[in-house]
Amino acid sequence: MDLAELDPPKGGGHLVAEEAEGPVKRTRVVAVRLTDGEHAAWVAAAAEAGSGRLGTWVRTTMAGLLTGHRAAPSRPGPPPEVAALRAELARVGNNLNQAVRAVNVSDLDRVSAAELVARVDAAEAVMGQIREALR
Repeated sequence: MDLAELDPPKGGGHLVAEEAEGPVKRTRVVAVRLTDGEHAAWVAAAAEAGSGRLGTWVRTTMAGLLTGHRAAPSRPGPPPEVAALRAELARVGNNLNQAVRAVNVSDLDRVSAAELVARVDAAEAVMGQIREALR
């Protein structure tokens, strides 16, 4: 195996590595036991390096050590809390769209439908403000 193969793929994919022939699935697992303090230090170092995943940071760091060069830190992604909020907003948005679609095909009277659409519009406006705040 060429040491260049140890460099992690761009984008931080943790199951598939890019090699000259194309993607290769990673199948080997390495378990390491750490104290709470060691784990906290590793997580902090990974975050400082801009890696959102501890395993990606360990793989990148080890690849750099084995090949004699340190990989440039990746652009940090959003904290897990922000990513979770974005995912929840997407689910709420999908539910709102389904509700509007259901109203459009139902026999709901125009006044009730208009009221529901107004409430959905208001909710979408709030969601837009939340999305902007999360950027």
